[in-house]
Amino acid sequence: MSGFRILCDKYVTALSSNVGSVGEVATLLEQTTGSDQEKKTCLDVAFRKALLNKVLASDQIVKSYVELSFESSQAGYCSTSTPYYVLADVFDCLTLDRCQEIFSYVEEKSALFASEAPANRNVVLRLCNDLIRRCSKSINTLFCGRIQIMLAKIFPISERSGLNLQSQFNLENITEYNTSSENIETPMDTDSKEVTFLFYQTLWSIQDYFRNPNQISNDAHWKKMEDTVKEICRIFENYKHEGSCPVSNEEAYFAKFLTSERLLTLQISDSNFRRHILVQILTLFQYLTGDVKFKPNKLVLSEPRKFWIRDTTSKIYSILSDTPPERQICSAHQVYSEVRRQVE
Repeated sequence: MSGFRILCDKYVTALSSNVGSVGEVATLLEQTTGSDQEKKTCLDVAFRKALLNKVLASDQIVKSYVELSFESSQAGYCSTSTPYYVLADVFDCLTLDRCQEIFSYVEEKSALFASEAPANRNVVLRLCNDLIRRCSKSINTLFCGRIQIMLAKIFPISERSGLNLQSQFNLENITEYNTSSENIETPMDTDSKEVTFLFYQTLWSIQDYFRNPNQISNDAHWKKMEDTVKEICRIFENYKHEGSCPVSNEEAYFAKFLTSERLLTLQISDSNFRRHILVQILTLFQYLTGDVKFKPNKLVLSEPRKFWIRDTTSKIYSILSDTPPERQICSAHQVYSEVRRQVE
């Protein structure tokens, strides 16, 4: 045991100071006695221990050190899993700001990670999930996006860790909106007799069924959902925005829409907002009519309800096709394909 420790300490000292290339690693191994397996095991330990002497150095030195571990692994001098554990240790030791800078190295290695054994990919998965947990949802959104994109490159779309296998819903995703007209601080800015505070409540109440569609199995909830969808479609069909609105080819993205009643007129005039609501309804319909493994048995639709969903779906496709700008990109086939992809 003492011989193993002495050999490890020798490798740690060398890796912490003068060893900077795979050729020098090979020379180091040749200068020590012991079996190849003993040397490999010692080098595995030494790479992780010597990291503690490197993390306070510049980002470039840290990246070079991790790259050295990958090159040594490819040359057979250390285990194939060692560089992945070294990489995970790097992110465990650094602040989130430095992690964002060094993460570019992980992005550059995405092609290599995708071809690696599942055990090594799982180390990267845990690394990325740990980083996401450390990130602020409001401050580090871009970094979280980079992590998610990188994971999408590494893992196939069928990866079980990224699937909602039991059809669970995020019941904590509650949309808050004004439910009492007595709490209105400023009158709604609208000239339409139809775009009222009642419609405001109707529009945002549909979000509760998107959050938990299983409650629609109750007849009272089905009736409320049906009336809500009918009213939204009616208003979207009848309410036309007459003012000029600049057309942009850039994709608009909103993590969460604001729900102030004072914004209602502007929102229903916004084509992106309309698409957002209507596609959510289509996704709900796909869930209700689709063959979902863990869907409650009581959520079985009668033929009249299925007919209503088919009829309403056609109406929504028509509204989407008439929604500016660039109406042609909202064809029924494209919307159906996208909704089906999201549900599957």
